[in-house]
Amino acid sequence: MTKTDVKTLLIASGKRAIVGNISPAVRAIAIGIKDDQILQIKCYLDAIPNVSDYERLSDISAEILGDIDLNATEEICEYDIRPIAELDQLFGFIYVK
Repeated sequence: MTKTDVKTLLIASGKRAIVGNISPAVRAIAIGIKDDQILQIKCYLDAIPNVSDYERLSDISAEILGDIDLNATEEICEYDIRPIAELDQLFGFIYVK
């Protein structure tokens, strides 16, 4: 599979995984793969993250790992009110409010 194919599959899997897993505080979710083995997900919130936000992000990761064989995850959930254009989008955004 080419890098473009992996990116396309990752974005499609991520978009499917977020269904039912978005809270009102979520501004954007970015997704990527680090070192060809680590799933990276960044969740940007307009409020300080709480336990529920981390649980939802973990659920999203689990859904994606069910589709794509990767060895680990790096989940980041952070309060950030910068404009969307200034956020790190990794491979791309799978959700933007």
